[in-house]
Amino acid sequence: MQAHERKGMPETGIFQDNRIPAGGVDLNPDTEQTLALQMAPNWCKRIKKMEKQKSTIVKARPDHIAEACDIAVDAWTPIRDVFRDEIGDELYAAFYSNWQDEKRQTVTRELLANNGYVAMLDGRVVGFISYTVDRVNKVGTIGTNAVHRAYRGQGIGGQLYQHVFDCLKAEGVSFVKVVTGLDEGHAPARRAYEKAGFTANLKSICYYKKLD
Repeated sequence: MQAHERKGMPETGIFQDNRIPAGGVDLNPDTEQTLALQMAPNWCKRIKKMEKQKSTIVKARPDHIAEACDIAVDAWTPIRDVFRDEIGDELYAAFYSNWQDEKRQTVTRELLANNGYVAMLDGRVVGFISYTVDRVNKVGTIGTNAVHRAYRGQGIGGQLYQHVFDCLKAEGVSFVKVVTGLDEGHAPARRAYEKAGFTANLKSICYYKKLD
């Protein structure tokens, strides 16, 4: 009889709730490897869950703007790199040579409007978002938003989206939209929006031409 059979351990499978019996078990090498492989995904999920931290969402203030702008420029840099690859250096220089300053201006304007918010964690801005409301048609639009690269994957983007959803519902809004790109640089944004529940969509394309 094998050691694991003497201790009442099934030849395959995992302990209930991943808990080892108080009396312990004797494991032969094959069983130990099987156990480790079976437990690994569950423990990884637990560790990942422990790593997630809940941020505090507050109204954006002037002293938040510099950090938010830095986050935005960092987040949009790989997107602009894709743009350069797609349309070429000449068109890129004509349309996007000053994009960093333009992005900072956009973020500043949107966050200091009435509906700009930042996510705070560890005493710093780790994300931001803004939205506008069409009060005639009772629909909302999410504006520029991003999360600091060091804090991505912790659910902060989802917290920002949910905060906006709650604000919009409080204002009597039932529908909201957000605009993003179809290029590879915007793939993370598309995944984030889909995870937040955005499903219906319209495809769009932007053409460029150098005049002869």
